[in-house]
Amino acid sequence: GGEVLQVNTAIAAFLMGKWRKDMNDAIDSINQILPDTPAGDDDDDYEGQKAFAIREWITNVLRKFAHYQKQHRHLVKEAMTTVELAMWKKSLNERDNVHERVEEGGRAKRRIKRGADDAKAKRLTASSAAAAAATSVTSAEATAAA
Repeated sequence: GGEVLQVNTAIAAFLMGKWRKDMNDAIDSINQILPDTPAGDDDDDYEGQKAFAIREWITNVLRKFAHYQKQHRHLVKEAMTTVELAMWKKSLNERDNVHERVEEGGRAKRRIKRGADDAKAKRLTASSAAAAAATSVTSAEATAAA
């Protein structure tokens, strides 16, 4: 009933189709084993052969199941680690991009301010030169008039 459904559900969750097929083949193998195995009775050497075959079959199925379940867990854990690393890297990249944008914005503001300061300095230099030229012209006119 419920146990068989749980086993089938667990097998169906295995990542590798090869594992699912191998498990289903191992489970179905009892159908080939039992018909050819003598049941035995008190008078012959085959006493308990079917019971022994069933115990051996169960042990084989459980061993395979444990093996594949361990490999499945390993692959899932590896995949989770890969996803966690990818998410961590993405968050670092996003953080770096934000810092770059902030830095670029700051640099742009500094460049704009620096540009404004440079333009102001040029205007001051130009007006100083104009004033000096005007003074020179005035001096020259004064000298010429004298």
